[in-house]
Amino acid sequence: MNNRVISEYLESLKEDDELDYIFPILLESMGFQIVSTPKNSKGQSQYGKDVVAIGKDESGRKCKWYFRVKGQCS
Repeated sequence: MNNRVISEYLESLKEDDELDYIFPILLESMGFQIVSTPKNSKGQSQYGKDVVAIGKDESGRKCKWYFRVKGQCS
């Protein structure tokens, strides 16, 4: 039940100012260190990378992660 509520909430968010705001918070709660976000790189070319973060992969190695955050219209 909770997963469905969370999924529906996330699906309702718009990209600019909503997803761009909440996604880095979600990553930080999962132990990622945020390097850049859409907010702090506004106006700069992002080359398809909205959020850059450092975190561990499934084997425990520290990696740099690149995320593209896109809203979807239904």
